[in-house]
Amino acid sequence: MNHQSGILDPIADHAVFMEFDAVDLLSAADLLDGLASRFAGTGHVLGIGRPLADGLGAAVPGLDPFPDYSQGGLSIPSTQHALLLILRGDDPAALDESASALGTTLSSCFSLAEKTGGFKYEGGRDLTGYEDGTEN
Repeated sequence: MNHQSGILDPIADHAVFMEFDAVDLLSAADLLDGLASRFAGTGHVLGIGRPLADGLGAAVPGLDPFPDYSQGGLSIPSTQHALLLILRGDDPAALDESASALGTTLSSCFSLAEKTGGFKYEGGRDLTGYEDGTEN
């Protein structure tokens, strides 16, 4: 099994997180093949959500729906979408241009549900000053 280097690579200076809902599953498989090839070796990440896997009839071991953690009047929404793209890089303007181009490319099969910009803060710390990492 191949992995996507962007998942464990050091934190990029900038990122764009894009979540999509599927609108045309008949054409999605071909579009995803091209997208996977386009992302190979870039450090970007392509994530397939349970709604897309189910819609394509693909059984992916361990790919479960997001659990609902709401209880006692506390609501923690599960906002699961069909496709996640994480674009990583040094230039936020170039990333935004790439995000716009990808949104256009995917628009025949997917609808953009959410787009969020990200950045590396204080060498990789969260906004409280805590240094996050896989060893913690």
